[in-house]
Amino acid sequence: MEKVQNTIPITKKEIVQQVVEKAKVVLSGDKSEMVIDLKPEHLGKLELKLLLKEVWLLPNLLQRMSR
Repeated sequence: MEKVQNTIPITKKEIVQQVVEKAKVVLSGDKSEMVIDLKPEHLGKLELKLLLKEVWLLPNLLQRMSR
């Protein structure tokens, strides 16, 4: 039997506001890094990390399901 979850609609403005509030920027030497932690109920925890090192942009997306 599939588990059905109720979801509450979220506006684009709320998403942008959450991203701005949760963004962390780290600047050091030859690298810059931005990490955003989000917690959408239906996806669990999302961590988006963008690392700019020299000329390379390295994205990393980590998703953890809550139980």
